[in-house]
Amino acid sequence: MIKAVKPFNRTCAGYAHSNNCEYYQCFEERFPCGEKYWMKVWGYKYCERLTKHLQNFDSVGQRLVLHIKKCLFKKFSNARYYNMNEINCNQLKTSAYRLLYECYTENRLFCDAYDSNRNCFQELIDNNERHDYQAMKTMIGVANKCHPKKINLLQRSTEKCQIIV
Repeated sequence: MIKAVKPFNRTCAGYAHSNNCEYYQCFEERFPCGEKYWMKVWGYKYCERLTKHLQNFDSVGQRLVLHIKKCLFKKFSNARYYNMNEINCNQLKTSAYRLLYECYTENRLFCDAYDSNRNCFQELIDNNERHDYQAMKTMIGVANKCHPKKINLLQRSTEKCQIIV
């Protein structure tokens, strides 16, 4: 368990409602779990990558990316993790991966978007994340919802993500 080292900040809490990636930074500042935990490794970094690379996805992929970002912010906000006085970093990491899984699988957008955006999705995950067992288990679970046993998220495509202008 780690106690909050900074007081509750309405601006930071509001970032979740405005889908602002800074929410994850504020969260980490309030509950400094560290560089290896979800808020830094996936939350902030993944949110920034999704924002930066949004234009590389086709229209269905863009709808999915926007859905995932909004969904995660909504789920974190509803869970009221930021409002707590103390938090278990390991439990938060497990919960965050569960929320990510839910955001990907609560509709068919991922299934509809994956085939035409495969390379773009793969560009979002770096080699460090490919070695994170919990992250890969989550992503493989998401992929298996659409195409059981057919999608290999660990296999890098030789093609690059096509930049859409």
